[in-house]
Amino acid sequence: MAWLNELQRKLNYSGDIGAMLVGPILFTFGVFVAPTLLQNCNSPEKLLKGVPAFVLLVIWAVMFYITRKRERQKLRREMDELNGLEDEQLQRG
Repeated sequence: MAWLNELQRKLNYSGDIGAMLVGPILFTFGVFVAPTLLQNCNSPEKLLKGVPAFVLLVIWAVMFYITRKRERQKLRREMDELNGLEDEQLQRG
């Protein structure tokens, strides 16, 4: 039962991490990126210099999402296995 509680705690925490990162990322975008984009919107060559950083940010965000999703699936699988073992023990005795 203790393992199941620990897995549930990890599952809840892994969901909270994504939510905790959205706020700071949006704040950073609003404070640093948006004003720069607005200043340079008339000069496309300056905007093109920021494309590699933007591409890396998008790749990071996609990889972060995929990794979190896999971790949550793994935790759910482990929880299901533990529930199955617990059910077997209850049926036996």
